[in-house]
Amino acid sequence: RSSVALLFLAVACAVHADDAITGSVFGLDLGAASIKVAALKHNTTIDIVLNEQSRRKTPSVVGFRNGGRYVGDEAAALAPRFPSLMVPAPHRAAGVTFKTGLKVFQNAVPNGGLASLADDPGRGASAFEFRLATDPANGGCCVHAPAAAAEESNGRVSAEELAAMLVEYAAAITATDVGEKPAGVTIAIPHATPMRQRLALKQAANLHAGVSFLGFVHSLTAAAVQYGVARGGFGNATAYVVIVDVGASQSQAGLFRFDPPPARTPMQDALGTVTTVAVDSLPEDGSNAIDRCVAELIDAALVSAEGAANSIVNPPTNDSPETLHKLGQRRFALARAANSVKEGLSVNSVVQYTVEAATVDGADFTGSISRSEMEEQCAKNVASRVAEAAARVANMRQDDWNAVAALRSAEANESTEAPSTDEGAPVTDEAVGEPVPLLYVEVTGAGSRVAVVSSALAEALPDASGGIGHRLNTDDSVALGAAIAATRSTAFIRTRGFAVHDTVPCATSIQLSVDDAAGAVHLTEKTSLSTTHPRPLFATCTALPCRRSVALRVATAGTGVKTVPNTVSFTIQHPDGYCVGGEVADAPRVRQTVTVGGIEDAVAKALNHTAHAVDELNVTCRVEFTLTADGLVHAS
Repeated sequence: RSSVALLFLAVACAVHADDAITGSVFGLDLGAASIKVAALKHNTTIDIVLNEQSRRKTPSVVGFRNGGRYVGDEAAALAPRFPSLMVPAPHRAAGVTFKTGLKVFQNAVPNGGLASLADDPGRGASAFEFRLATDPANGGCCVHAPAAAAEESNGRVSAEELAAMLVEYAAAITATDVGEKPAGVTIAIPHATPMRQRLALKQAANLHAGVSFLGFVHSLTAAAVQYGVARGGFGNATAYVVIVDVGASQSQAGLFRFDPPPARTPMQDALGTVTTVAVDSLPEDGSNAIDRCVAELIDAALVSAEGAANSIVNPPTNDSPETLHKLGQRRFALARAANSVKEGLSVNSVVQYTVEAATVDGADFTGSISRSEMEEQCAKNVASRVAEAAARVANMRQDDWNAVAALRSAEANESTEAPSTDEGAPVTDEAVGEPVPLLYVEVTGAGSRVAVVSSALAEALPDASGGIGHRLNTDDSVALGAAIAATRSTAFIRTRGFAVHDTVPCATSIQLSVDDAAGAVHLTEKTSLSTTHPRPLFATCTALPCRRSVALRVATAGTGVKTVPNTVSFTIQHPDGYCVGGEVADAPRVRQTVTVGGIEDAVAKALNHTAHAVDELNVTCRVEFTLTADGLVHAS
């Protein structure tokens, strides 16, 4: 009878975000329009970090001119005169392929739909001096900027390096405001951010920006935690909260359940538990989409008054450098006027606008747009889709509450004594029939000030307690929530907060690499892992962190195999683009190889404890994959 040895193979793992560190830490909200930073100040309160202009937020812009590098307000100040040299929201193109990066980048840039950013010879491609191109080093995105600083290789700067410049800038203003160099950062990102972009941003912080990466927190989750902390929790009651973020480049709606804390909970979880029930992402429905639509209305009025030759959106072909530079300035002026119109119509019924140097002759163009015109032609469709997303996640409240109540009822029946009221709401055998807890709705983001968005949400969510709330500080909530998450990684700071149970947005699949399938490696029947067809590894919306094991039989008695491989490789497949409902929107899946080593040595060690030869031994290797709280896969 053959012996069976169960071998646990260890591989090097990255430092996890929950490893305690010393020193100050900060939270960073990497938004498409601006970045916001928050940190613990004087070891007493978490507050927003002010930049060198004493402002609470900084434009997400990096630029190059005359060999110099500009970040934030400096870059934004140069953008009206040199729009071709300033790169907005570069982090949105980090870690994704060129095709996906181009689409995501155009959604993130206010005037991205008004000019081609691709490195191709098509008309309008030279409206920006910078180009998005394929990075020859890793196949991802890079920005080709001829005006880049001399130290940049051939004028090409990877999107990861540009993202690192924003993180480095955030660390610098934190050091100035707090009084000491920060040791680590927690970065807030959209829930649907793909794994490859998460890894790129992690490397940008660790390798380029010079600060320790503590972890990611989803922006909606950060806002939910900040909302709960600001109100001091919900006491002994369970409550549901819908957070709607109408951001610059995209919108998100999430349903969160706030549960009371159990008895004897640590102080950092003293306010209870926040669980992400569902998140719905709309990667193309942000306030920038409204801006672009308003810009098209203004451009149509310009063409009607001055002729087609003056169109900014669809200009006549002219590739002269002077004309293209002027076109870039006109597009920037148009985008700025469109944004001003949108903001003004949030409080006025009619807004006058002026587009500076709008015509080819350099003359200004003035006009007006009414709120009804903007809402009907530009904002109504976006507001409708945002409201539908909020309603979809809110409607999951009943099923989630039934599951929670049933679990509490089962636990109560198994318990020998009734639960204390300190542990939460009373639990009875009839818990499944209890009424669903109150629903609170909070709206945040740049587009939340558009009146039609609030009215659409009010119509879609009529049972919201207290109506549609705007109590979350639009610019601060995500950064403050990220800073709260960052303090959980420190060795000496403990603040009252929530335990967080989050989810993963997209499914991840796995298959055994073909080269390792021959010879001694045999798949166990239980594993059902194929060398040709991937199988799911982590399903959509699995609670984080979660673990899955893959079992392999390395040698089989009676096969005549005398040797075993020292390594086995797996191919992990995950989305390249942003996830929508667990699937990928117009993007391929990317492959990532995970190699597990030390098999031969482990088998040899096992043979030392048995009299059998390798061809008489059944050896099972179990490889454990962990999807961490950061949304990254580790193997052990």
